[in-house]
Amino acid sequence: MNFMKRIYWKEEQDYRKIIHILGLKIKLPKNYNRMIIDKIDQHNIITIEQMQYQINQSRYIATLHSANNLHQKVFPKYKNINQGKDVVLIATGPSLDNFVPIENAIYVGVNKAFKYDKVKFNYMFLQDYSGATKSYIEEFVNYEPNYTKKFLGFIPDYISTTCIIPEKYSSYKNVERYYVAHPTEKKNYTFDISSQPLGDCYSIAFPAMQFILWTNPRRIYLVGCDCNINGYFSLKDSPAQNSLAVENVLDGWKRMKEFAETYYPDTEIISINPVGLKGLFKDHFQNLD
Repeated sequence: MNFMKRIYWKEEQDYRKIIHILGLKIKLPKNYNRMIIDKIDQHNIITIEQMQYQINQSRYIATLHSANNLHQKVFPKYKNINQGKDVVLIATGPSLDNFVPIENAIYVGVNKAFKYDKVKFNYMFLQDYSGATKSYIEEFVNYEPNYTKKFLGFIPDYISTTCIIPEKYSSYKNVERYYVAHPTEKKNYTFDISSQPLGDCYSIAFPAMQFILWTNPRRIYLVGCDCNINGYFSLKDSPAQNSLAVENVLDGWKRMKEFAETYYPDTEIISINPVGLKGLFKDHFQNLD
């Protein structure tokens, strides 16, 4: 059987393009790139896979354009801002409970790390509105409003609408927005974050790391970046397990090491009490007696 099928299109009253493929309808967004549609008429033959690839490429190109416009306003002012300094990235794994804070360091937190009260965060990152995020996002955006920069990530709506953080939170003091590309559409991390979406690998730690490297510190300490599903650091409402995609995230850290060694070879990365990351970066152990 020949799986190459004819495709035709028409415009309905709302001007949404409807492509009929093997009797199925795929609705395209109102701003769909007309260039692709113009290539398709009753005389073209194309596979479903080719059509989906073209749709995804068109959507991603639109995301690149939006990211370029936004990131030029957000990230240039942070370039090299932490040169010669130590930066600590704090995630929410159980190993955070054993961390001894480092004096005179810059602190970057992700997700619920802001509830760790032994340090004061300079920057914080959040990009997923699903799950428990709704219960603490007000605390997140209101954390140290005169001191801490909060970065909220845009996940393209064609990837997921449930993850999109409502626009109203962009108006809070010291909040910045950025675009993040889904791992299925962008495999590499981003050096020039002032013009491109940040890369991801199923953990917000990776967009945060690209920002930290962009600020060009002397050292980066990884804290609470546990690669397992053994829950979170000590909080009253913390569940016993998390939903981390462990194998994907481990692969992401391996690629992050290559990325950092390529673009920032003079920045040392140190894992504090590593869980799952032992031996990947320089390991340092604290308070484990």
